[in-house]
Amino acid sequence: MAEQPSTGVLFTIDLDGTLLNPDGEVDGRDRSAVATALEAGASVMICTGRGQRMTAPVLDALPAGCYAACHNGALVLNPSGSVLARTYLAPVATATVVAALLAAGLEPLVYVEEAPHDACSRVRLLARASALGVAELSAYLSTKTPILRVVDDPAAAAGGLALGIATFGAAAQLGAAVAPVAAASDAVRCWSAPFRKRGAGTTYVLEVVPREGGKASALRTLSAQLGIPLQSTVAIGDNINDLEMLEAAGTGVAMANAEDAVKAAAAWTTTDNRSAGVAAAISAVLNPHGAPSGAPAPV
Repeated sequence: MAEQPSTGVLFTIDLDGTLLNPDGEVDGRDRSAVATALEAGASVMICTGRGQRMTAPVLDALPAGCYAACHNGALVLNPSGSVLARTYLAPVATATVVAALLAAGLEPLVYVEEAPHDACSRVRLLARASALGVAELSAYLSTKTPILRVVDDPAAAAGGLALGIATFGAAAQLGAAVAPVAAASDAVRCWSAPFRKRGAGTTYVLEVVPREGGKASALRTLSAQLGIPLQSTVAIGDNINDLEMLEAAGTGVAMANAEDAVKAAAAWTTTDNRSAGVAAAISAVLNPHGAPSGAPAPV
């Protein structure tokens, strides 16, 4: 169960390209805005494609009390770090997606939870040895040494505990792979989007999540646990993996640096991640006088 009851607003906030500025840091204005929201009785969930290990330093830089949804919502964590909810890819779906990626000439990276019954989560990244020699993957995998496990068959090694699958490459290559990967299993959803991490350049990421998972699912799960109606939820994001979250929330807010599709799905657009856009959005919600249309009532 969730650790603290709440009445009011639930903010779900993406990390890279949204809460994090182009240097990969939390702007002091954004941190202060999160603190103000929590003090006002709102709840805050950081919602990211990152794993728990890479999300933890950001949570440490924020005021205590934030929830987190990692692996694009497959793993929802209480403020203490204990697991609130898990969503796995079905084993058959994992196998068919891995096969589809390999058929497209792409190396699958499979994120697997090691201890599904523990209160706290431990995640491994499974990859084939051949992935280490792929230019678009080598730099990323070099940062994952503590959790990387090289295996012959990532799908078989996942053992039914896959939280998600990803691969990296050029925009055209990954864009062409989305349709066949999505067609491989009706139990998954996938997309290709710019990889927002600092220094990633023009690298794109293709991500696969359970059809019943994703950031929108994490939002619904936490709003239900906290007793907050969906119409009182606010989602803030910039990239394609944030689309469903913005569409599911009572109010979707796009960053000024967001992809066009994200802006189109949002109720309104805040400033960019160089200019504390998250702080501006939180302020507009908590102090709606003069705020853009679509902002919910204050807590």
